[in-house]
Formats: sequence, C-alpha cells, structure tokens
Amino acid sequence: MWVAWAEVVAARPPLAPLVRPTMIFVDAVSEYRGVLGVVPRTQRLTIDGPRVLREGRTLVVDERVTVPAPRLDRDRAADMVTEVQRGQIDRTYLLRKPQHRTRRLELLHLPVWRFASPGTGIPERVVNAVTGEDEGYLAARWRAAQSPAEAP
Repeated sequence: MWVAWAEVVAARPPLAPLVRPTMIFVDAVSEYRGVLGVVPRTQRLTIDGPRVLREGRTLVVDERVTVPAPRLDRDRAADMVTEVQRGQIDRTYLLRKPQHRTRRLELLHLPVWRFASPGTGIPERVVNAVTGEDEGYLAARWRAAQSPAEAP
C-alpha cells in the first residue's frame, strides 16, 4: 500500500492560507485509493525471511506469511495520489480549488489476518491486524486483481 503524506493549502485572502494535513492511500495490488480518515501509526520493520527485526528485537513470524508483490511503481502511485487530490479533496471546495503539496510517498505493508474454515461452508474472512476491522471489500479487490481474466 502506497501512503502519501500531503497538505491541502487553501488560500483565504486577506487572511493567511489554511494548511490541512491529509494522508492518501493507494493499494499497490488492486489500485483502490482514497483519503484516510485518521492518521495510522506506522513503524519501520526489516523483513528477513520468517523473522521480523523491530527496534533491536527479533520477532518470529509464521513461515506461511506472504507479502504480494506490488503492481504499482512509485510514479503510477504518485499519479493516483494526484487523482485522489483532484477528484475527492477538490470537490469539497466549491469556489476556489486548493493547492496540494505531497510531502512524502512510501510503500507500506498492511498486516491482515485471514481466517478460513475449509469444508464448513463459512466464508473466508480477512481482518485488519492493526484495527481489527473487516477488510473483505479490499480482499475481494485483491482476488479480482490477481485473477487471470484481467491479464492482457
């Protein structure tokens, strides 16, 4: 998931411009994008096989953990951030459109848990490991993006 730290600068003459920080996300697998409602906590981890190094500690992770390769490069992600700024943020300003400044654009990984019960008839569930919220919509987009029907 690409995450952009950005600012919306709204001019208000004769007053000083209003600067509002925003965070925009672009899913690197499905290209789903939007504005984050709250600023999530992030931390830098080094992934080394089944081990994760965090702040001098080593955490052992299940070997079955998979990280899908991103389909978007930095340039395409930056273009999509601009689309979100123009399409979603600009429409909230009726008269004068604001300026946008992108401070930082980084590729981050969203940890999710998959729960499956084969043979029980219970559908697979995908849950955000940070917030505990259901990520079923995003998981459906991941499956659609990886299906061979979309291959050119």
